Amino acid sequence: CENYAKTLTESTFDFSITAEDVRGGQGNGLLGRYFHDSNMQVTLVDAMFDLQYMALSLGVNLESGGLSVKEEELAVGADNTVTASETPVAFNGSMIGWYKKPSDTEWSIGPFTGSKMSISGASQNDPYCVKYFYINENAKSIKIKSQYVPSELHVVIMNDLYSGDVGSQSDATRYGRLITDIPRLQMDGNQTLNLTATSAATINLTGSALAVLS
Repeated sequence: CENYAKTLTESTFDFSITAEDVRGGQGNGLLGRYFHDSNMQVTLVDAMFDLQYMALSLGVNLESGGLSVKEEELAVGADNTVTASETPVAFNGSMIGWYKKPSDTEWSIGPFTGSKMSISGASQNDPYCVKYFYINENAKSIKIKSQYVPSELHVVIMNDLYSGDVGSQSDATRYGRLITDIPRLQMDGNQTLNLTATSAATINLTGSALAVLS
């Protein structure tokens, strides 16, 4: 499948190669050098969070459907219960949810039996705010295994080139495009997700280019 990134903030290419000195003769002078173990490291950083990037980095599949929290206002029935609009799922092995009156600040725990939650001391038709866990078919999820193999990607990176002529009529005008085609990019499997109040949650893809044998 194909994925497009249009909000990258960084595209870094790091080229390296190991050099060995060849020395000999009087004073053990430097006669030459030979090179081996070339490497190309790529780092792509996207300003927008995308769960697909994390899935690719960790070598797992993006799945449809996942755990979500449902919060809604419901009226109490004749049996002192409220009926959830979705099917609740267990939390830490227990079929429970949380409820409070609209004017309250603290939540109380209530047990679920099927889709019904019992509310102690409630009166019929009283409104209550209720929240619980359910499986949201519109959610996206990934399962991160303790042992995984990072994905191998075919990556094409296109960077626009702009004129740098000072004082010309073409200042800041795009005049070309740098295209980097990497047939085999092995992700390194490292991923950090920083969720802070003062910045957006960026996400990155980092990996090494593998040799292509023709």
